[in-house]
Amino acid sequence: MRTSKKLICVLSLVCFISIVSFAQKNVPDPCGTRGMHPSDCNRSTPTRVINDSVFPGSKFLLSKDSMSGYNWVNFKNGDKLLVVNCGCSEYTYVFQFTTSRYSADTTDYKYWYPIAEELMKEVVSGTYKDDPMPVQRGIDTLESFIKHYPNYLTLNKVIYVYFNNDPNAPVVTDDDDNETAREMSPHILISRIQKNAGSEYMVEVTYSIGL
Repeated sequence: MRTSKKLICVLSLVCFISIVSFAQKNVPDPCGTRGMHPSDCNRSTPTRVINDSVFPGSKFLLSKDSMSGYNWVNFKNGDKLLVVNCGCSEYTYVFQFTTSRYSADTTDYKYWYPIAEELMKEVVSGTYKDDPMPVQRGIDTLESFIKHYPNYLTLNKVIYVYFNNDPNAPVVTDDDDNETAREMSPHILISRIQKNAGSEYMVEVTYSIGL
C-alpha cells in the first residue's frame, strides 16, 4: 500500500513537472525577460498572484531563471487560467483564460471585451488584496471604458488608470496627451483573443505598472 501511494505521488509529480516544463516553453514571454538575470531588474522575485486558499488546487512555479512566476487554476466549470507574473522595471500580470462557455468571431471586440471583464470578475476574489497590482481597479476601469468608449474596443488597446481612490477619475488611453499619467499609472489591455481546438477560446488580459 505504501509503495502504491509513493508511486502515485511520484507519477503525479512527474506529470506536473512535465506540464510546467511544456508551459514554460510555450507560454508567451510578455515582458521579454526570459533568460535575463534578476540582478538586472528593479522588481522583486515574482510570487503567487492567485491565493490557493480561495482557489484550492491552484499551482505555482517560479521559472528557472527566477524571472517569471506561473500560476495555474482549473475551475469546476471547465475553464482554465494561467497567470504569468513577470517584469523587470515593471510589474506585469498576464491572465490567460481558456474557456468553452463563449463563442464568437475573435475580431468581435464588442462581444469579447465584456467577456474579458466577466472572466476577471470571477477570479479577482482570488488575488491578494495587498498586491501592488490594482486588479479590481483595472476591472472597474475596463467596465467604464466599455461603457463610454464602445468604438475604441480593439485588441491591445492600452487603457491607463489614475492610481487613486476616486471611482469617477477619468480613464486615460494611449490616445491622450498625458505623459505623467502614462509613466505613473497602471494600465490594462485585452492582449489576445484566440480560437483553440474544439470549442475552446483563449482570452488574455494584461496588467502592467511601472516601478
